[in-house]
Amino acid sequence: MARKPRTKKAMIEYLHEHFRYYTGNSWNLSSSYAANVKLPRIMPRGLDGYDFLQTDEAFFEGRDIITEFCERWKYEWQIHSNGRSNGYLVLYHGGMKPSGYKRYCRYCGQRNFVKNIPEEVVKDGTPEGKCYLYALTHTIWVPAVYPKQSAIAELGLPDERVIEIVQRAKADIKKDGEVGANKCGRCNCEGGMQDYSPTHMTTFFNPSKGIDDEGPDLGSWDIETLKWRVDIVWDFDKTVERVTEAFIDFVRGHNVVEREVMVPKMIYVAVPIGGAPC
Repeated sequence: MARKPRTKKAMIEYLHEHFRYYTGNSWNLSSSYAANVKLPRIMPRGLDGYDFLQTDEAFFEGRDIITEFCERWKYEWQIHSNGRSNGYLVLYHGGMKPSGYKRYCRYCGQRNFVKNIPEEVVKDGTPEGKCYLYALTHTIWVPAVYPKQSAIAELGLPDERVIEIVQRAKADIKKDGEVGANKCGRCNCEGGMQDYSPTHMTTFFNPSKGIDDEGPDLGSWDIETLKWRVDIVWDFDKTVERVTEAFIDFVRGHNVVEREVMVPKMIYVAVPIGGAPC
């Protein structure tokens, strides 16, 4: 279809007649709007792209185009490949949710699930502050155990006061989550951990859930709902066109050649005691 459908009749026909493919496996019968992008279907006569399927570079631009589509729809709608040879692009429903990661290392990128200890807590050198910091970083005991710890006993606080501080620390952890020292567990850098702000998110989609696969009565949809669905599917179609055009343009401008690369391999060797490995 050269032009985007505008009338209600045209929109219904566009959605009803659109090519569909399975979202998961054929046995679950769930399907969604899709496109056949197998090479015999998309490649112009006289242009062979099979060798390019073995390369990564041929797909870089196409992946970026698909990512742009997902971002436009805030990952509520996504495009993924399916089929035995990934010969189909399929429209999926998905979304975003908190990943659980609380901070990352600015130097090596390592992520973990605890926040940094607040700076004001680290700098508080009072006995109460040290007790609170200890409770934040030693969370395995019940409050009554803390007064018996040597690090707490040397602070000289009454047992009742220690238990109050520990209970406050545990309540703060329950409310705000666990915290940890500002040191990366991978590269051991000090002060390199940065809390995520805003919350770090991850994407998800449901490969077994179909889109309009139960033959909905599109005629009963109001015009705005129908237009909204057409906007999504039309954007999907145009995105697939851009992806295939990017692949074809890449094939036209490149050749595939074989190159030998040396891959480092870790091995174990035996050396005399006191000696050095070769």
